[in-house]
Amino acid sequence: MTDRLDLRLVRLRVDGFGRLRDFSFQPASDPGTIVLAPNEAGKSTLASAIVRGLFGFRDKEREAARSPWGGGSFQVHQEWVLGGRTRCVIARDFATQSVVVEWHQLDETTGQISIEGRWEGQPNPRGRSVDRERYEAELRRLLGFATPEVFLQTAYVGPGGLAVRPIETELLRLLSGSERADFRAAMETLEAGYYRLTQADITDPSRVAKQKPRQLETLATDRRDTLRRQTDSQSEQVARDRLETALAANRSRLAEVDVEREARVVVEKSIRRLRELQQEEERFQRRREELEQAIGRITDWESSVREKTKELQPLVGYLRQEADFATQLGELRRLAKERDRALEELGVVRGGAEPRGRQLKFLGAAGGAILVVGVVGILAGGSVGLFGAVAVGGLLVLSAFGWSVRYQRAKAQGVEASQRSIKTRAARFEARRRAMAEAASLDPDAIDIDVERRRYDRAQQLKSELDGMQQARDALGDYQALERERREIGEKKLDVLRLERRQILEEYPFLDGDEEFEHRFAARQQQLEVEQNQLVEQELEHRRKLADLPLAPDDPRELEARVQELNEATERLAIERDAHRLAYTTLAACRDEFVTIMTERLEGRIGELFGELTDGRYRGVMRDPRSCEVTVEGVEKVEVPAASLSRGARDQLYFAMRVAVVEVMAADRALPLILDDPFLHFDDRRLARVERMLERVGATHQIILLTHDARLSDWSFPCTRLPAPAAPSDEELSAD
Repeated sequence: MTDRLDLRLVRLRVDGFGRLRDFSFQPASDPGTIVLAPNEAGKSTLASAIVRGLFGFRDKEREAARSPWGGGSFQVHQEWVLGGRTRCVIARDFATQSVVVEWHQLDETTGQISIEGRWEGQPNPRGRSVDRERYEAELRRLLGFATPEVFLQTAYVGPGGLAVRPIETELLRLLSGSERADFRAAMETLEAGYYRLTQADITDPSRVAKQKPRQLETLATDRRDTLRRQTDSQSEQVARDRLETALAANRSRLAEVDVEREARVVVEKSIRRLRELQQEEERFQRRREELEQAIGRITDWESSVREKTKELQPLVGYLRQEADFATQLGELRRLAKERDRALEELGVVRGGAEPRGRQLKFLGAAGGAILVVGVVGILAGGSVGLFGAVAVGGLLVLSAFGWSVRYQRAKAQGVEASQRSIKTRAARFEARRRAMAEAASLDPDAIDIDVERRRYDRAQQLKSELDGMQQARDALGDYQALERERREIGEKKLDVLRLERRQILEEYPFLDGDEEFEHRFAARQQQLEVEQNQLVEQELEHRRKLADLPLAPDDPRELEARVQELNEATERLAIERDAHRLAYTTLAACRDEFVTIMTERLEGRIGELFGELTDGRYRGVMRDPRSCEVTVEGVEKVEVPAASLSRGARDQLYFAMRVAVVEVMAADRALPLILDDPFLHFDDRRLARVERMLERVGATHQIILLTHDARLSDWSFPCTRLPAPAAPSDEELSAD
């Protein structure tokens, strides 16, 4: 048993916890402090801040209920003194679950305090983590334990203990010392050694405790296998041959499937690549068509320009004519018409004269002929009257001819004068026309006014169209860039894609034109995958069976020697196993005996304290080890269940149990007593007995008594008062 360590809370600072905010509390170390406050002033909150500052909240709803009422920081800082020279500062931030633990040592020679160690982590009590295990180790150094349940059954006494809570076996073992590290390590070492040898339960060998076979089970299996190998060597060889044959066939088929799957993987990649190539080819094809259309538009434009330029080339001279060229052509047309009209008149004059001259000649010839006919007829002896009349008629005709000739000559002279006048006018028009044509650089002999006008108008139209086309040229784009892109698509991209597609189809021609191929391909892929998995499972099964077989038939003499070795090893390990189990059960019995002894000692001390509090009315206290129920012994040695006691008596029994526990623990570590209004139902006589008991307990344990009972202000303990709440509030949760 080590020297006793006194544990004292020297300072509590609450940044925010429930109704407490920026609160500082420095209880007296010896014997302690009474905190007097009215209800709803924060007594239970103060007690909860101490408990939860050490252990945190396992229930998130309780944690939320204790969050600062006005918001802000949710932190608690505690400073403890352990054994006089060691100080421990614990700062917990509930918002982040961060905890900082600092250890300080006091140098008694110099009086200086130095930092011995510091730990920081997030030991969230609602989970399991390395930080939580490390923090529990820090709590064991400070308190001697690490669970809030033990703290709430030792250092903390809450209000209204209506039911006497039984002391847990874990606490009894802690009190007895049977749970100390050296004792526990010895049992763990024996247990580890036992389970290294066998899988049987250390307390009940007939039950299996470990799933994995240990050394003894392995030796037994090895011995059985060795005995079986003595008689099964030949059959094993046959089985090996059969398995190897099946394995070879399996591997052969698996290799075929692997080869086919690998080949089909390439085909599958080719299928995907064909889709990609088709999409890219369609995209480039669309782009090339767009470029060709754009280039076609430019080509059409250039062709149109060339055609119009070619058409304009012979008409370029018309573009250099004066602005009134059209007027000049009109004038030329008028002059030509005037000339033609004069010539037409001349033709008319000539035409009118020529037919009359021919008529006169005909008339003269006819008259002469008639005269000749008449004379010849008379001379021939014809009828004088008849032929004479004919001759007279001929003479008359010749006479008319003569008169007409004279008239025609006179008229011809007038026509000739008219012709000369007309020729003069026509010559004048022609001269003006020729002069104007030459001034316009036109051939006067070959000029065609309509043709010239059409050519002039066409030249102007072509020039206007060419000007408009030149303005629209910029909107058609850069011909060279478009042509380069089209050529690049046609010569590089599309050719490369088509070449790649052709190469794929040359390698896998079955991919071309079969729409159902992909569905069959996918179905075959799935079938091959299933078959491959089955073959792999079969191979593993064959390999496992082969691994279970010996490599070659065994020598029976060697196997016999091996059996002897296994028997000796089994006997040796069995002796070691039995020794471990015997030592373990012996230590377990000692541990249980320690607990029994401590239970008896604790029951005796509880009885003494309960008798002191009840002024001897009740004495002994018993605890049923199976049901953990507590009974007390009355004056007449009548056993009374704790649940049958009065409320005040139950509270006295509850308090006696707590004082007894901390007194027993004080042999190793003197914990403080945090009393949160546990005397609600005590009258003045009971309070007087409690005061005497606490004065005695305060000599070894720090007392922090939280109460609203003004009667306790007359006690000998220093008293601190908390102010009344500023405004009515919801009822706080009971202490955690």
